[in-house]
Amino acid sequence: MASGIETASAAFGIVSLAIQLFQGCVEGYKICYTAQKIGRDGDLLFTKLAVQRSRLEAWAHKAGLPHGPFKRLHWDPIILILGQQQDLLRSAKEMQDRYRLSGHDPQGPGQDVTVQDEKLRRRQSAGVATDASSLVERLRPLFIATRSVRQAETDSIQQSNGLVKRFTWALGGKEKLEKIVLEITTLNSQLVEYLNDADQIEFRHEVGTLFRALVSECSATEEVDVVRMAMPPDAPTAILAAARVKKLRLALNLARHGGGNDKKTTQKPDEPQILTEGCKHFKSQKLVIGMETQYHGMRIASYNTTVVMVEWRTITANWDGVKEHLRDLAMLLHQASDSAFHSLPCAGYVDMQESGRFGFVYDITDFTTGADASSVQSRSLFDLFTECPFVSVEDRTRIACDMAEAVLQLHTAGWLHKGICSENIQFVGAARSSPRSMVNSHPFLVGYGYARPDTASAAVMTELPVTAANRDLYRHPNARGQARHNFQMRFDMYGLACVLVELALWRRLDDVLRKYCSWAAQQALPSMNELFGDAAFQEELSFHVGPKFISAIKLCLATPRETGSGRDVGLIETGVFDALKVQKTSV
Repeated sequence: MASGIETASAAFGIVSLAIQLFQGCVEGYKICYTAQKIGRDGDLLFTKLAVQRSRLEAWAHKAGLPHGPFKRLHWDPIILILGQQQDLLRSAKEMQDRYRLSGHDPQGPGQDVTVQDEKLRRRQSAGVATDASSLVERLRPLFIATRSVRQAETDSIQQSNGLVKRFTWALGGKEKLEKIVLEITTLNSQLVEYLNDADQIEFRHEVGTLFRALVSECSATEEVDVVRMAMPPDAPTAILAAARVKKLRLALNLARHGGGNDKKTTQKPDEPQILTEGCKHFKSQKLVIGMETQYHGMRIASYNTTVVMVEWRTITANWDGVKEHLRDLAMLLHQASDSAFHSLPCAGYVDMQESGRFGFVYDITDFTTGADASSVQSRSLFDLFTECPFVSVEDRTRIACDMAEAVLQLHTAGWLHKGICSENIQFVGAARSSPRSMVNSHPFLVGYGYARPDTASAAVMTELPVTAANRDLYRHPNARGQARHNFQMRFDMYGLACVLVELALWRRLDDVLRKYCSWAAQQALPSMNELFGDAAFQEELSFHVGPKFISAIKLCLATPRETGSGRDVGLIETGVFDALKVQKTSV
């Protein structure tokens, strides 16, 4: 009769064998699944190779290749790296031929790439810089394709490989090609390190601008995925964060409205729930805010033992529809946690249907010293213009730079703010903080009650914000009154220009306009163009801030140039942010 130890040992051996067999079965299923995905995987890997080609060409221009002038670099290791990359590309070409991984029809969708290649070669031979706009024009057909085109490319690869080749791909072909792409990516990163410091910074900025432009043009979650997966390892975290919020916005649109204009999206209906975990629905009865009159604007309140800040919005009609829209905004704000959004951390939302109120709930525990709402205060930039009369150009430029970055992030994610003004820029601090210390703290962009996605379907729900009359001064002339146009990104940029003028002069906008523009009660409100037409105003502006700050304001007021896609692929928002960053480093 077997002993207890022998019995236990035999049982353990049986269980171990069962585990091994189970893992083998799972691995087999994975291989079958990978074999079936050869079309999609192959298309993605060669899209990544196209990106690496663009990185190499951008690097070559910085190094002076192939037309000169040649930079003084360490050419011996560079030649070695280029040779290694050439060998890897030969291997990639062999795999492309073996598995027929080129899904682009030379006479069809891929023709745009060939045309842009020729344009790029002509520009390079003429010594013209390879800017982000040129690269976006060439790469757009690979990333921003219609679902039918991308599916056709995937099907072409799939149909070109029989069962044996698919399993050969799954058993090692895919892994080998992935390794080749990764090694090429690493080699390109090494090449960048051999550029001089100024060229390295400029190169990384150009690559970042390229991917930001591609993210901003995505209109389907799968397009966002392709762009994110093609980004190099050193891609700026701000762009990754904007892509994450963009994907969530598209996923929520699909879940709520069946996709609207984004019919090519194939998002799973349950994915928004995964992406928005942690966005809490606060119970209104546990919220202690004080008097009834405080259920509007930005208010500090207590929830159980936690101090929070609530941004209230009144809903006068269509409660269910507007509430759903605002709940989606709360989820987006919850995901916009990267510092580049310059947003207070949104913990969730609260709704009070009986009084028609909805609130975004922000977590401000980092600014409190206890559970008492009286231990913390918030001040708007609008308030601080009079409470802190003298502010350095360094602080004014820092605030301007932060707000320009916030707008850049929102627009990259395809999001319209619709309420940019100095009252919607908040500073949070301890209750006894002086106005000076508040100015020195971090500014946060708030006022999202009327924000919406930049889509035709969302434009149907657009509303004119119910605010004080002086808020109209921050709105583009075409966004005022009942005959207003549908809101556009350039209207947000107009509001940003108004705030930048206030920061430049450290004076409220209505005071600036009253000094340089005259208008009666029955006349149309003055505009920024009218203000810039006054020579005395421009003279005062030049006295207070540098030329880069002024160029940022003027760029905010520029009309986006037309492109084949209808978007300015140079991104005016990027230009504004870049100009202010230069100003920030020079003061």
